[in-house]
Amino acid sequence: MYALFLNLYALFLNLYALFLNLYALFLNLYALFLNLYITFMPHYPIHNSSSRNRTHEIH
Repeated sequence: MYALFLNLYALFLNLYALFLNLYALFLNLYALFLNLYITFMPHYPIHNSSSRNRTHEIH
């Protein structure tokens, strides 16, 4: 009888670990798309930081 409750407890622990793995997977996908967005979208002003002569030049 204790084996049944231990199996149920292990089942719920496996389900909890499964949902934690899914949450970590979606966090990794979010970080991946955020890195791709930062790399390929030139909205942030890195270019104009060191340029004194030409101001607001569109690259």
